[in-house]
Amino acid sequence: MLESWAQAAPWLGNTSGSQASSLQRRLPQGIIIGVRKGGTRALLEMLALHPQVAAARSEVHFFNREENYRRGLGWYRQQMPLSRPGQLTVEKTPGYFSSPRVPARVRALAPGVRLLLIVRDPVERLVSDYTQILHNRQARCKPYPPLEQLLTKGFYCLQAGARQRCLDESKGRPHPPIAKLLLEQLCTYFSAHNEHFFSLAGRTFSWC
Repeated sequence: MLESWAQAAPWLGNTSGSQASSLQRRLPQGIIIGVRKGGTRALLEMLALHPQVAAARSEVHFFNREENYRRGLGWYRQQMPLSRPGQLTVEKTPGYFSSPRVPARVRALAPGVRLLLIVRDPVERLVSDYTQILHNRQARCKPYPPLEQLLTKGFYCLQAGARQRCLDESKGRPHPPIAKLLLEQLCTYFSAHNEHFFSLAGRTFSWC
């Protein structure tokens, strides 16, 4: 499957001439575009376990940040990992999903690139996002709503043969307790948006 994926999105310059026979930085054939707090880092780590995948370790923010986009395609290529011919290069930037300029920019530069999107119950995603913001504000000694207790939550390491990857401590943080009434209100708020998304995706999810 990975071979056909790579062939379906041959970025200009990725595999041409003698360069394709050496270890080099290649533009991605796959981009994880989001959503934030949807499990994008876990997906990237899982993909990176495969020997035919070369994954960029940091979020690049090429298509959604003007200062990076102005640096051009050459700069974008330099942010990618070194890969061998036949490997699939993948990058992850969840910020692409919420930037209105990204779709046209990606299509103009790489119309055949595969976009990977993880979706999540919006209420759970909101709580997870809130937890991260809360943690960051606390680390910077900024005001934040009082939390009396955090729920305990474990997080798994990923293993394929002798290779193992564990997500860092910033992933899988305990979520603060949320009142049942607030969860019901959030579910009601997202209900119409969920139905619209289900119609676009052609499938439904057991959210709320």
